[in-house]
Amino acid sequence: MSGDTARKSYYKHYDYGLGLEYIISKWVPRFVDEANRAGFDGEKLIYLFFVENPSRCFTFKK
Repeated sequence: MSGDTARKSYYKHYDYGLGLEYIISKWVPRFVDEANRAGFDGEKLIYLFFVENPSRCFTFKK
């Protein structure tokens, strides 16, 4: 997940943009709600997106 906050104009601190907390505070609850209404387990999908997938990505073999 990315909030694409690479520019100053994307930060609330400078009176612009959605802010760094947008994904967790706004997007996740909306996604869970919409996924649940579509017949999916929204909480499980969030766990997969934010925990399982990154853990596989950052697992390195020795």
